Amino acid sequence: MSPAYDALLRELHRARRFLIWRSVERAGVFATLGLLSLAVLALLLALVLPLHRSEYAALRSALLVGAMGGLIFALVRVMRSRAGLPEAALEASHLIHERDDGLLTAFELGRPPSAPPGTRVSTGYSDALTQHAVRSAADRAASLPLGRLRVWSGRKRSIERLGIVFLVLAGVAALGGSRTVTTVRRIADPERAPLAPIGIRVEPGSEEVEGGVSVPVRVYISGTDRKPRLLVKERGAESERPWREQALERATDGVAPRARERSYAAVIPNLNEDLVYQVRDLDQVSPVYRISVRDLPRASGFRVRYEYPAYCGLTPEASNGITGDLVAPRGTRARLEVLLNRSVDTASLQYDGGAALSGELGERLARFVVSIRADGAIASASWMRAAARSTWGLTTSSPSPTVPRR
Repeated sequence: MSPAYDALLRELHRARRFLIWRSVERAGVFATLGLLSLAVLALLLALVLPLHRSEYAALRSALLVGAMGGLIFALVRVMRSRAGLPEAALEASHLIHERDDGLLTAFELGRPPSAPPGTRVSTGYSDALTQHAVRSAADRAASLPLGRLRVWSGRKRSIERLGIVFLVLAGVAALGGSRTVTTVRRIADPERAPLAPIGIRVEPGSEEVEGGVSVPVRVYISGTDRKPRLLVKERGAESERPWREQALERATDGVAPRARERSYAAVIPNLNEDLVYQVRDLDQVSPVYRISVRDLPRASGFRVRYEYPAYCGLTPEASNGITGDLVAPRGTRARLEVLLNRSVDTASLQYDGGAALSGELGERLARFVVSIRADGAIASASWMRAAARSTWGLTTSSPSPTVPRR
């Protein structure tokens, strides 16, 4: 590379830096103008309107999104700007005359032979003439006021608009007085803002239900027209369960709203396990409620061994059943085993007359010895674990025996 061409490249690199600075300045002014305009609007709304925590959170989110959008806009604008060496040579030539492109021509003529194919221009001029042209262009570039390349069209007007918006922001802040400081703090930290005056009433709240039932949840809202949301905890560890949300719909049947309340409802079908839920509307959240499902013991099967009286002439026999009803001749002794879905603490048979027969407990079963004396001698059988009780109906029948012939 010749010294003349090297001098020309130094000047063009300097011009290129001014072009990049111009792109950065232009993009920064436009982004700052947009962000300040958004700040003026947000501050004005916060000072005029009675906002609460959720609205302040929305304002902060809007400002953050606006700032991110302005930054992205500025980066894209700078990345797409044309600030290469050819553009720098052409822009520097325009400092001489708006139609002049001598520096660009010298830049193309002076490319060294090692330049990539297609970038070197074949002119037919001698090397001496080419070097003279390049040296003249380098001297001319060194004498140009390249700092003027930082000035872009509309710069003065854009800076004036930026100053006006800044003065408007300062004026709004001054008119707000002490409320401006409070408002800015609430926008920065919405937790400092007051909650919206919203009343939430939930039915049934916390309760205990049988497994497999459908539970209606009725919600009454006052102070807002927005639909509340039902938050239900997912299954899993207590500290790791996220809230699952669903919007509640207006309800008119089976509800009793008070004055100025709006009623909403949802049905949780086939509830087989404990449910933890709460209701949220805007920034108000109800207490956490729990619907507990009672896991009652229940019979899953029956095994019966009949020991017949001597007059029947029958040998003992065993059978399995699903109802637990006993059918045998009078005087028969029935050894009943009740298979349970869980272990119990007590098990008993309740007779019609009020008497009770305690059973022998086993692992998920209870054993009873029942004497068949008359129809319907046993009214029910029950088993208990802790405070839970489950009862199933039990009947006996003693048909007239048929005595076998000897």
